[in-house]
Amino acid sequence: MAFYLSLICGVAWAWLTGFVPQDVPFYEHILYSLLAIGLYGSVYGINIAEFKEYRIIVLKAVTFGVALKGIFIGTILWFVMDTPLAFLLGMIVAQIDPLSVSYLVDKKGSQFSSAGRTVLRAWSSFDDPMTVLLALYLFLPFALGTAFDLGTYATQLGYNILFALVFLVARRFIPAWMLIISAFIVAIPFQLMLGIALCGLFIRPSLDTVLPKLITAAYLCAAVVLGMLVVFDLELLSLGILLGVAAFVSQIVATRLVAGELPRSDRMFLSVAQYNGITSVILALVVGAMFSEVVTIVAMAVITINTIYFFANQYVEKRTRQV
Repeated sequence: MAFYLSLICGVAWAWLTGFVPQDVPFYEHILYSLLAIGLYGSVYGINIAEFKEYRIIVLKAVTFGVALKGIFIGTILWFVMDTPLAFLLGMIVAQIDPLSVSYLVDKKGSQFSSAGRTVLRAWSSFDDPMTVLLALYLFLPFALGTAFDLGTYATQLGYNILFALVFLVARRFIPAWMLIISAFIVAIPFQLMLGIALCGLFIRPSLDTVLPKLITAAYLCAAVVLGMLVVFDLELLSLGILLGVAAFVSQIVATRLVAGELPRSDRMFLSVAQYNGITSVILALVVGAMFSEVVTIVAMAVITINTIYFFANQYVEKRTRQV
């Protein structure tokens, strides 16, 4: 509900004032700051011991599963759009929002097993940086019609890993809160988003109460900006609905392929866990600088996905209670 209200506020503000968010100084840096907050927060919440226990399923989910979802969604959209942009749009909405996952597995009456909780938490946490990496360095060049440069991709990946390794060593000498502030200061201007996500694995100052609120605030700010850039075009809105439905179906397909060994109730909840948050919204804003139509399509897709999520989870929870 808060996302919808923020989106409406953005639409109303732009309509009443004619405000253009791209004119704000350091607009791109602001977007990457919001994205960095979301990525760090998603990895910060992973239980490392549980992750190690179910690492094979999780690794399948965040590598094969994420790529599969992006290609599956993009293929459906490509039949309608007939443009490589379809696959970039598919990757933008392929991730699962970690905040929605926390609510889903922690709420009273949740029927997840321990394995199911761990897999979904880690899946939703690690697929965010994987989505960013694939969207910006693989599918964006494809959509722009430029050749994929393996050297550039490897270089960017190397910079991110080197960044994380430097801070991994530095944690022995510098307090965690000073270290994470320094990491953000360095990562944002150089767009080291995978690096800042990796830092969430080992730089963990006590932020359990603050970080979720910070992520929510960043998400809602991004939703306001998204609303300011939405264009009321029936064709784009229709494409957004199609993109949203395809994304939800892709999660059902991916669950069957990567988590078939989990109990049936876990698979049912995993199948309807598709919910899009800050990563999808920020990626839409970043890519929107090159493809303006992306903002409207993704905004409508997120509305569609999150609405289906609400009703699908109510249905699955009712079914599992009856079993």
